[in-house]
Amino acid sequence: MANKSGKGSPLYILLIIILSAVLIIVLTVPPKIWEKEQHNKAQAQYNMSSIYEAEKFYHRFTKEYTTDADTLLGFLAKDSTLKQAEKLVKYTNDLRVLFVEYLNIPYLKSLLAISQNLNSITEDLDNNKRYFKMDEAILNESEQLGLSLQVFHNDIKLPNFVAVVSTLDSIYQLKRDLSDYNLQTAAAMFSQMTQNVNAHISDVEMDNFHEQWDGLSLRIETFAKKVNDSPISKVTSTGDRIRDFNRAVNKNLDKIAQINLDENISHAGDVQKRVENSYQTFLKDFIVTNRTAQYRLSEQDSQVLYLNKANFTSPVNGKPYRVLVDADSVDVKVESPVLVEDLQNMVRPVAQEVEPMEFINPFGAYADSLQAIMNKALGIKKKIRRNIDITIKNKELEESTGKYQNSSEYDAYKKLINFVEVAENSPSFSDIKRAAKDGFDAISIFSQLYGKELFNNIDSIHTQVRRHLEEYNTILAGIRRLPRGVSNFEKELAALDALVQQIKSAKANVDLARLDELKKKLEQAIIFADEGKTVPVYGVFETTIKNYGYIYKNVKSWEEEK
Repeated sequence: MANKSGKGSPLYILLIIILSAVLIIVLTVPPKIWEKEQHNKAQAQYNMSSIYEAEKFYHRFTKEYTTDADTLLGFLAKDSTLKQAEKLVKYTNDLRVLFVEYLNIPYLKSLLAISQNLNSITEDLDNNKRYFKMDEAILNESEQLGLSLQVFHNDIKLPNFVAVVSTLDSIYQLKRDLSDYNLQTAAAMFSQMTQNVNAHISDVEMDNFHEQWDGLSLRIETFAKKVNDSPISKVTSTGDRIRDFNRAVNKNLDKIAQINLDENISHAGDVQKRVENSYQTFLKDFIVTNRTAQYRLSEQDSQVLYLNKANFTSPVNGKPYRVLVDADSVDVKVESPVLVEDLQNMVRPVAQEVEPMEFINPFGAYADSLQAIMNKALGIKKKIRRNIDITIKNKELEESTGKYQNSSEYDAYKKLINFVEVAENSPSFSDIKRAAKDGFDAISIFSQLYGKELFNNIDSIHTQVRRHLEEYNTILAGIRRLPRGVSNFEKELAALDALVQQIKSAKANVDLARLDELKKKLEQAIIFADEGKTVPVYGVFETTIKNYGYIYKNVKSWEEEK
């Protein structure tokens, strides 16, 4: 039995290894596939955004768009506007780095922190007097503390300390509001401020500071405890805040005691020289640095500036993006090239079957005839002036014509004609997708129209038109001398009657079953356009390939669909 078990164990081990490998693959491969799909989507949409913004930039200067990537990239490479914007951002961030470095010099950082916390204590004492009035002793002590703190805000006993911290506070605020200043002005102010700080930094009266502060700090700590032990603590947390500010001052004083002052002063001097050098650089580059400081490029400028040849091809299939310029060059559409041929191959056979269907054309011919009648009526009105009856009748004819032009039947005719044109000729995935939906809706309307003989709407409109034309003929017959070239509407009326009859009689030739099959094919095409297709990966897994949309008239299709 032992030997038998021994012979079998290698097989079990091998089976365990195989199953473990399969488990690892199952757990790791699908996430990588999904991650790749998301990366392709993000990259594709970024590429389209970049190309679109570049086209817009190109159009601003040339008043036209280009479908040639080399022409577009060549233009961008020569343009100085984007290079200046990039340089402005670089200069701004270089200056900001100097701000950060200077304010983070340990000695200066602690001095500024001490000043800010002293100011916070003073502000809290002033702003909470209404609460301190609940206890007269606390109120009196708060006022005495406020008076004692004034020594740190004037230059009588601590002139160098006050000069340094007040200037550091100005530097801090300039850094915070840097984007409100043009770069030259900000650099000049920063340079002057660092000179002012550095002139006093070695003479800050730290011994005098401790002499004024140490006993006052104990009083502030005691005061904070009294506030917290009183009913005041139930309506405000000022006791805790004052205590924390007080301790922050002492903490930074301890840091200063450990600092190598000479090294910090040397560091401050080095930064000041670099600030001055930056200012001199800014003076030389006046055109750029006379503009307001800017931390980063706008998204549009960034996309245009860093556009390269690789951005012009889809990460999904490696084909170039479709750049489709409007006929009037008012706008341009940038669209994914993925699955265009697949979608065309699905809808073209449907369009080829729809195109020769004879029942469609009379719906368009009826609209054309109505428009011709309206043109004739307007001509009659010009020749027979001041005839109120003709004016009224023209208005009625116009209303009836509008009703037909807005009818579901005529709309279905237009959609079907457009579907045939787009399906056979358009290079745009989104246009084909939209036309397929319109074609589906149009075929559905014609299926109902002929399947259930729903001609009530057409009959109603035609009855109105007939009545208007007959009344128009009566009006014309009552005029003794008609101007040359004016005739009644008998021929037009007969032509309209014939078209309506042709529309209704077409039922005998409409293959309803075939229309249903075409609807199903279009439905499949629409689902395919929305969901894409799956292709095998590593034999047993699948990845989804989709068209990731387009940008047109400043609208990103993927944002509209959310």
